[in-house]
Amino acid sequence: MRPLLTVCALLMLWVLPAAALEPGQVAVVYNAGSAYSRECAALYARTRGIPNEQCVGLAGLPSQGELSRNQYHTLVEEPLMRSAYERGWCWPAAQVYGKKHMLAMVLMPDMPLRIRREATPPPGVRADVATDSACLDSELMMLGARYPLGGPLKNPFYKKEADLNDERPEVMSVCRIEAPSSAAVRRMILDPAEVEKRGLWGWVVVDQGGPYKEGEEMFRRVAELSKRGNLPLIHEESGSVFCEAYPLPQRVAVYFGWYTEFAAGPFAPSDRTGFRFAPGAVAGHLHSFSATSVKDPKRWVGALLEHGAAVTVGNTAEPFLAGCMDFGVFYTALVRGKTVAEAALAATPFVSWHGVVLGDPLYRPFIAINSGKAPAQDPFVRWRTLCLRSAGNASAFRQGVDASASEPHGALFAEFYAWANAEAKQPRIAIDYFEKAAALHTDNRDSIRCILAAAALLRSEKQTSRADSHLGTCLRLSASSPFETAVRHIHALWHPKPTHK
Repeated sequence: MRPLLTVCALLMLWVLPAAALEPGQVAVVYNAGSAYSRECAALYARTRGIPNEQCVGLAGLPSQGELSRNQYHTLVEEPLMRSAYERGWCWPAAQVYGKKHMLAMVLMPDMPLRIRREATPPPGVRADVATDSACLDSELMMLGARYPLGGPLKNPFYKKEADLNDERPEVMSVCRIEAPSSAAVRRMILDPAEVEKRGLWGWVVVDQGGPYKEGEEMFRRVAELSKRGNLPLIHEESGSVFCEAYPLPQRVAVYFGWYTEFAAGPFAPSDRTGFRFAPGAVAGHLHSFSATSVKDPKRWVGALLEHGAAVTVGNTAEPFLAGCMDFGVFYTALVRGKTVAEAALAATPFVSWHGVVLGDPLYRPFIAINSGKAPAQDPFVRWRTLCLRSAGNASAFRQGVDASASEPHGALFAEFYAWANAEAKQPRIAIDYFEKAAALHTDNRDSIRCILAAAALLRSEKQTSRADSHLGTCLRLSASSPFETAVRHIHALWHPKPTHK
């Protein structure tokens, strides 16, 4: 049997002590012409204890869309450089000895998103590579530096362990707080400061199986690190995204997946299942155009934020796969106690390019996981405690799961154990515990999910009769419910109607 638990030495990744970005090192930038942008800046600064002198309003900006390169210089770059000089602090690329250093920046709602392309590429050079266009946020990472325009620039922090305070290359971290609705924006501001007091606990969902082998490693890394941290994991590897109305669990804390252009499945704006992320959730869907508009709920960044995520990332234009944020690096840095700003900087291959990070730069979602501040009665905390106490003893682990059957968290423990065995390639044990979990769950959402998972494993084991019986049970349970669409979709995949020529 493959071990379900990881030796304690591997748990050193969860969580190493880390010096963190501090409120006194973050500049808050807002659109001075937007009352809403000003209000959000004030709320964020108050929530995070950021001094008023670190809040900078920029005049004359449009509330969305694009800037010309000249507008960027005159309306953004020059005012920010002047504000730093007048206030006695500086940017990483424009260091002055003895002055206060700003190491990160957060943009408030109603700021433009892109700098449009204007220069003509040289003959024989692809326009989508040699371009002076960029996401505004990515361009600001080089604020105050001298650098060539005409394509992406390598990020010296990429895949580096150094803290922002240790080295000061000409790059800083830039995040943005914005979403399709004001309610989502408010959650992005308020949830992180509250959640990090107890840590981010919940399911990890990895929807692997995209079109390019080069991108698969980052998803495997997220899944593997979650297993090492003993966090309940749903690891989808079929190559298809979750279908419409799929009954995902409600407390998803982390989601990474790919590869559709528009938000799909339970994340779509048309979703009727009522799916919501756990407060403070970190989520991302890899696609070249996931953030062409952060206010569009059909695009992935907007959809994930509207479904309750506090942090997400995306691309405002084609970055190519090598230019996308590495989710594996991002997640690893977060679970080691880094802030969103630091983790995003370490995971971003290029600057002056097309990436955008949505979320509170000071947020440390996992810093409390080993701090003693975790809520002891939370089922996800109790699960991790059981994993650690069993210390690799599979028999003791299973006994602990069985002993919980009569407890309020018994259904969750049975399902956690089922997914862990499915991941460990132990289908018979997984099927048994998916069936037990389905019987213990009191919400049809959860029962249907477990029965569907058992049915899929039964099909993989060539037990088609039992699989079809389980699918029939799901059809009855889901009748006239939002989940009926997903069950019928799966039924159609397994039993396609014959075509007549």
